[in-house]
Amino acid sequence: STEARSFTIRVEDPSAPLSTNDEVKVKVEAGSVTITTSGTGTYYIGEEITLSGTCTEGDKVYLFLIGPNLATDGVTLTTLDKVSTTNEASFKDTADVNADDTWSKKWNTGDIKKSIDAGGYTIYAVSTNVSKADLSDAKYATASVNLRSGFITATTSGATVARGDELKITGT
Repeated sequence: STEARSFTIRVEDPSAPLSTNDEVKVKVEAGSVTITTSGTGTYYIGEEITLSGTCTEGDKVYLFLIGPNLATDGVTLTTLDKVSTTNEASFKDTADVNADDTWSKKWNTGDIKKSIDAGGYTIYAVSTNVSKADLSDAKYATASVNLRSGFITATTSGATVARGDELKITGT
């Protein structure tokens, strides 16, 4: 909770304050949060997305999601349950910040406990447990992802097959 500004710290020997002392200037800067996603930003529902970034504002990053047919103030990445500033336990998706100020979390979109629609979503990485409504109280960054529905295609080696002929089925 230190104010972002410069400070001078002075140390001295209490028995000889004028002869044995030293000073150092320290600049306290406001922290920040960043977030990036692996890949192109477009993923099929069921793929794993690596979320990563930096945080110099704390030792934990809180993650939530907004998008089509979701709660306006954000939901968890894994259950799509609503997050609430007044309930820290509602923030189920967090990432610990490493000593070098980096963080990382793998989000497997196939593990989402509820159905999610294809479309554009925004992922928030926040320095404290606040929902979208209370972002003025925290440092945060966002990343956009586009989720698509998966599909299956299949083709056969021929339209007509006689008994004993080989039939080859290929697909994606």
